[in-house]
Amino acid sequence: MASISSEQLMETNINEDAISLYPNPASEGRFTIRVPETSENVVVKIYDNLGRMVYEKIAQGDNKIEIDSQLKAGFYIVTVNSKAFSFTKRLIIN
Repeated sequence: MASISSEQLMETNINEDAISLYPNPASEGRFTIRVPETSENVVVKIYDNLGRMVYEKIAQGDNKIEIDSQLKAGFYIVTVNSKAFSFTKRLIIN
């Protein structure tokens, strides 16, 4: 009988709604990301509209990640990656 690890279950149970980024639009580059509970490192990267990485943070085992990027006003792409999930969100900074 085949067994399924908890990591495999976690991957299948996570959907786009499990990750939230707020407030969006953000002011002064400060915002919060909520992710599913995990003991793995979560890597947050922010890219500008030219595709350049302008911010990176590694969070350990926390489902609430506070970001203070101090980025200028504009449109950005935020990627959130761990072993269990990977998502991309749009961010507007006022």
